[in-house]
Amino acid sequence: GGGQLGTAAQFTTAAGGLVASGSYEDGYAAIALANTYTYRADAARNYILVSDEDRDSARAGSAAFNYADTLASRDRASILQSVTRNVW
Repeated sequence: GGGQLGTAAQFTTAAGGLVASGSYEDGYAAIALANTYTYRADAARNYILVSDEDRDSARAGSAAFNYADTLASRDRASILQSVTRNVW
């Protein structure tokens, strides 16, 4: 974690291992982690959050992340965020 993202081919390989059928994936924690990466000063930052979680209850270890702090950290870094959510 925390390293550069690599080439498009490396991203394709890494993304190929992602699944949408795990247990609990904390979107707020994912945003906090993405905020630790180093980006080029002129890079546009767009986070695409794909999740099947509804965040109706904080799970163990996720209580440190809340909506207000997550939104503020995203806005300070001028990040555009898109969300795709699996709604049943």
